[in-house]
Amino acid sequence: MDIDSLPALDLRQRLHYVAKYAKWESLIEIAVEARAPNAKCLLNPKIGFGGEHIIREVCFDDGVSWIAKLPIGPISIDESGTCSFDANSWGDQQAREMQIEIDTMNFLASQSSIPVPRVYAADTSCQNPVQLPYMLMDAIRGNSVRDLGDSVPKPFLNKYLVALAHIQVHSNWH
Repeated sequence: MDIDSLPALDLRQRLHYVAKYAKWESLIEIAVEARAPNAKCLLNPKIGFGGEHIIREVCFDDGVSWIAKLPIGPISIDESGTCSFDANSWGDQQAREMQIEIDTMNFLASQSSIPVPRVYAADTSCQNPVQLPYMLMDAIRGNSVRDLGDSVPKPFLNKYLVALAHIQVHSNWH
């Protein structure tokens, strides 16, 4: 969801603060280093939101797209317009949970037929050039059930349930 389309002004404002705080130029450098030293990329100007994360598309000049995912944690702005992130709110538990998510996604992407994004670069701490924890992963196009209002349209329900059962029961482990 595009953050500018959010009806809740306070959440929209908080997400804009996160977008202002993050060091996007550093994220681009990290993406180029992770992909190829001579790769060229830019960030889609549209800023998205999903769950508890701010989302940006990283577009490479050869048509490949990755997603940058950063947590939205507590952030504030002072009178001078300077944004600050409460790094104390991002502790060992949050970093551990993020690492488990990264490890799980990479395991599933490499060891199963489940369509899961591969993570190419990540840092689970706030002590990095981006100044926030981040993940750079494959962009997978499509809608989630949540995007559809938590219900699958009737014409697609059977196909959805079969795919879900396949993922849960028969994942073609190597």
